Amino acid sequence: MKKIILSILALSLFNTVFSQENNDVKPKNPKSKKTFKQEVYIGGSAGISLFGILWKGLKEMDDTISMNYKFFGKSTPVIGVSIDANISKKVTVGLNCAFQTLRLDIDYWWYEKYTDVYYLSLKNDAKINRTYFGGKMLYHYINNERADIYSGVRAGIIRWKVKLDDENPDLIPQIKNNLFLLNRPALGLIPLGFRIKFLDKFAVCSEFTLGAPNFISAGLTYQISERKNKK
Repeated sequence: MKKIILSILALSLFNTVFSQENNDVKPKNPKSKKTFKQEVYIGGSAGISLFGILWKGLKEMDDTISMNYKFFGKSTPVIGVSIDANISKKVTVGLNCAFQTLRLDIDYWWYEKYTDVYYLSLKNDAKINRTYFGGKMLYHYINNERADIYSGVRAGIIRWKVKLDDENPDLIPQIKNNLFLLNRPALGLIPLGFRIKFLDKFAVCSEFTLGAPNFISAGLTYQISERKNKK
């Protein structure tokens, strides 16, 4: 009988101690997990490129060794579109395309059609399209409901297309070679960029870039989605 009573007391004491230890453990709170807002933005912008400024300054060039030519350069702003999404509270990745139209008003251009055989093109205008496509990664110093300030890097490809009003396939490659219109990779550094919301989904944006496709741009962005993600 004594053994039965002692066994019951021991079991009761064990249950009391075990229950107390369980009560000391804090229950998991699913709301305690850190989250960030997944935001996706599409945007459009207009910018100024250093290449466009230099191109617009072209007045007259003469190469007395192989050919002579005279032309005047014109350029338009850089038009860009982009899409960005954050992969964490501090880091954003995105894609962007940019287009710029340049014109070359050719007064005259002596060009080599065959070896040591030159032809003359008079009053022939060239339309030159510069296209940039690439990706970017941004680091955000401030990113809240109203303001977004960041720096980042870009990497992309520049492609050129030349079209003459008076079509001449022999002159096009010489324009590209003489004016260094090379299809090439392009790297850029974004020292400063910002996005300021003025409506629930809309924001004004601007970027300063060292490299292609422009050194300064400004435009609008629209937020197309938002959801809560685990960090």
